[in-house]
Amino acid sequence: MASGTVKHRTHSPLTVLFWAIYLCATDKRGISAKVYARQLDLPYESAWYLLVRIRSAMHEHAQNYLIEGIREMDESYMGATKHGKKRGRGTEREKMAVAVSKDAEDHPLFLRLQIIPDVTAKSLQNVVDTHVKPGSVIECDGNISYPKLNNVTVDASKYQNDDLKWVHIAIGFFIAFLL
Repeated sequence: MASGTVKHRTHSPLTVLFWAIYLCATDKRGISAKVYARQLDLPYESAWYLLVRIRSAMHEHAQNYLIEGIREMDESYMGATKHGKKRGRGTEREKMAVAVSKDAEDHPLFLRLQIIPDVTAKSLQNVVDTHVKPGSVIECDGNISYPKLNNVTVDASKYQNDDLKWVHIAIGFFIAFLL
């Protein structure tokens, strides 16, 4: 097998590798190496090593993936509000850009979360330049920073009807995960 691949220097059959990738990709919560070893009938160390390489390959692929087509984008804030401090866009909490790509039937395809220094057009443009294919449509909440974005079409009309469903679900799940 070629150097640098998931299969490199493993002695497991290809069918085990395919099952391993399937189990890793379909488990919503993330599979542990112990469960992996039991399901694939592998020693723990082999299962752990294989799981690390599969996750690394999935991460590498996701880093190079550009979101295209129609997507929802919004910003969120992490951490608790300090007593007596501002809430919302003027907060001291960590800021995060959240984007979800959708298919033609409005089903989510891909999620991207990125910490940003502030909610300005410059920070949002950096997220767009890094993760969005030029020419895509961004549905957003009408923040004044969005119309200033280049290489994308901005549509703030969906916010009036509260149609940023998937991005708000993703933010809710992320916040629940942190708690």
